[in-house]
Amino acid sequence: MFAMSVVIWVLSSFNFNGFTEDLNNSFLAYAGKLVAPIFAPLGFGDWRASVSILTGLGAKEIVVNTMYVLYGNLNEVLPTVFTGVTAYGFLVFSALYTPCIAALATMKKEYGNKMMFISLGYQFALAWIAAFIVKIIGGAIFMQGSSSSIVELLIGGSIILVSIIVVLRKLNSKQSSPGCSGCSGCASQGNCSVEVKQEV
Repeated sequence: MFAMSVVIWVLSSFNFNGFTEDLNNSFLAYAGKLVAPIFAPLGFGDWRASVSILTGLGAKEIVVNTMYVLYGNLNEVLPTVFTGVTAYGFLVFSALYTPCIAALATMKKEYGNKMMFISLGYQFALAWIAAFIVKIIGGAIFMQGSSSSIVELLIGGSIILVSIIVVLRKLNSKQSSPGCSGCSGCASQGNCSVEVKQEV
């Protein structure tokens, strides 16, 4: 955590011209502004919140530490950045999205690159969808913050729809060959022998 805090401080203190006191023109700000649009429909599109989420890939505990480095006094600043609903959405996203790098490294070792990236995408998508639902439903119930724009609703709805289609297609492909136990890409199409199945 200490090493990550040092890296965050360095990236927030330098830009292409050298040392800077303007946090908004630092390397960290450039990186945060690139990914901030991904989180904008969730209500926390501020680049500092986005950077905090990214540093959580090192360890989830670093998220709060990063926010403290970037925002300063959290008790005073956070109420100006988050509403109650978007704060809960941020919490839900942080709890559900991709685990730390150590967990990903273990997945890669145990299951290989493909399953690691599938897990990475699945957990990120699940966290995004859950946070979006929290924002929409919570905003409607508590009337907090500005109502979602049509564009945000379309983006969110599209992501949810695509995710459902991908999951349904995956489930459907595994059931395409009743004689198989999930090897839908197999050329034997369910006509393979027990010995071949065991080798797969």
